[in-house]
Amino acid sequence: MLNRKKVLSKYGISLDINPEKWRKSGLGKIMLIDDEPESLEIHKSYLEAEHSVYTFDSGKEALDSLAEIKPDVILLDIEM
Repeated sequence: MLNRKKVLSKYGISLDINPEKWRKSGLGKIMLIDDEPESLEIHKSYLEAEHSVYTFDSGKEALDSLAEIKPDVILLDIEM
């Protein structure tokens, strides 16, 4: 079984969910991962007005960027 907390901590990501932190720091960072470009664009268009949105079309690209971006939320297509 995959230990999500262990995997995320490897990349410097915490599972600390704290909406108050978002309000204090400005825009929340959202990472969108999907292999369908249309889906990425639709979701990004809804979210980008109030959040910093980072899009990726592969899981590997997203993993490679986790430590740098340190997103507050990760939304992904689990059937990629």
